[in-house]
Amino acid sequence: MKRVYELVKIVIPSWKSKEALNLLLLTIMLGARTYLSIHLAAINGGIVKTIVNRDFSEFVKRCAFLMAFSIPASTVNASLEYFNKKLAVLFRQRLNRHFNKEYLTKMIFYQMTNLDSRIKNPDQRLTSDIDKWATSLSNLYSNFSKPLLDIILFS
Repeated sequence: MKRVYELVKIVIPSWKSKEALNLLLLTIMLGARTYLSIHLAAINGGIVKTIVNRDFSEFVKRCAFLMAFSIPASTVNASLEYFNKKLAVLFRQRLNRHFNKEYLTKMIFYQMTNLDSRIKNPDQRLTSDIDKWATSLSNLYSNFSKPLLDIILFS
């Protein structure tokens, strides 16, 4: 956890950074998705109620409302995916800059590739590992905070 915390400090250097703003927007979209999920359950319950009552005109009205409701719901879902991927890209850029500064100075990369044979293809490993880590951290935030937010708002 200490290593992860050190890397998180690199990718989110301050609360005024682009990464923090994107994290805030992602959190807002997660809250909006939960809010829309609650209302979608109410709309679906109303549709079932009209089916049970055999009220065709009310059923058509509620289905039309459901179709209109799907526009903001799909927008929020697309925004969630966009902000999640944008956050991963921002994390990756920040980490790449940091590791380039660390490994491309003082001939460290040269020594690692030509004088030390313990690590094969360090450039490829570094770039692919950074990409995987940034994507995983971005997904971890969404996958952890969404159920937590659901529990809080549904309760």
